[in-house]
Amino acid sequence: MSEVAMDETVLRHMLGLEGVDIQNASVNSEGCVVVRVATPREAIRCPYCGGTHVRLQGAKLRMVKAPSYGETKIRLEVLVRRMECFTCGRHPQEQFSFLSPYSRCTRGLIAKSIRDCATMTIKNAAGLNGLGWHTVHAALQHHLEERITHIDLSGIQRIAIDEIHVAKGVFMTVVLDLATGHVLHVAQGRGKLALEGFFKDAKAQGAQIEAIAMDMSGAYRSAVAACYPEATVVYDRFHLIQRANQALDGLRRSQWRAARAACDKPLRNCLVSMKYLLLAKPSGIDEAKKANLKTFLQNNSVLARAYTTIQHFRKVIKQPSMPKAASMLDACIEMAKNVGASSFNALANSLQQHRDGIMAFCKYQISSGMLEGKNNRFRTLFRSAYGFRNLEFLRLMIFSTNRGYLV
Repeated sequence: MSEVAMDETVLRHMLGLEGVDIQNASVNSEGCVVVRVATPREAIRCPYCGGTHVRLQGAKLRMVKAPSYGETKIRLEVLVRRMECFTCGRHPQEQFSFLSPYSRCTRGLIAKSIRDCATMTIKNAAGLNGLGWHTVHAALQHHLEERITHIDLSGIQRIAIDEIHVAKGVFMTVVLDLATGHVLHVAQGRGKLALEGFFKDAKAQGAQIEAIAMDMSGAYRSAVAACYPEATVVYDRFHLIQRANQALDGLRRSQWRAARAACDKPLRNCLVSMKYLLLAKPSGIDEAKKANLKTFLQNNSVLARAYTTIQHFRKVIKQPSMPKAASMLDACIEMAKNVGASSFNALANSLQQHRDGIMAFCKYQISSGMLEGKNNRFRTLFRSAYGFRNLEFLRLMIFSTNRGYLV
């Protein structure tokens, strides 16, 4: 091992060495820079009581990994002393500001690994910094647990609730603040049990939640009714249109099955080719395709009535005037009943059953679209992690998508 000359000030700043003397620096046979450090005798104190009246009882050298300097690896050779404290009577081991007790890597290296996890997987961050996967995983989980101790719910007014699918039969409920886009709550499961803790905390912090956007699932609606009845449930526009399009597509499919039974191949092919024109927004269809759709509907009165009903419903949820929206919704329900198809009878019943949530959307004009966008980030987390070993770490990683939590 050959000694090298290095500026002590640079070393202290780069490695965060406080309260210790740098005795020497050398290069070993593997090309690593090894820096030996030790606390001056007069500065040694008991880590429990801070007393200076101590007697040394032996020492050992601990090899510690430090952040690399470019391509050069750096190791610290730390002289760790055991002592007897005459003030508190304990026999502790010496501790250092740059090193966790019994750790084999510096706090600076752990912090760098955590920052690297913001842009790469745990495996890649561990490999880049010469650490084990379990070391970086544990450090990241501990870091997030310290950062995500308290979520301020006092100022929230409009939120969105949705679930994400984690694994077969495993779901997580996520609550998002629509004003800031921050995740407010993550819990395993769906329904009341996943939300009652959030609503309890919200009430304790004096939150005034006025509207909650969600899909048309009964689980979340009943949970809100039981835990926070003063809030208004708002059904998401995407799920409303999806429910209407499902009825329209169900009618098209039933006609396709009837055409197959009648061996009417031209009608079957026409029904298949018209699927996406029937379900698309009129504004997204060019004039030539609009002409084809118009010709098709002129020859199919049942689908024409159904298509007209869906377009009327699109106008309902865009209507800002509550009285006008209510009358238009009543007309839409009657139109759905007059289509003469089982799927539209079911749609009419569904619109009547969820009338309050539909009218609430007309009033508040909020949706869970922001949360659906967050769900894409969550799925990216799942793919990059190739799965999670525990759901608590997954919950923390979902919170880490909020700005400032990970880095």
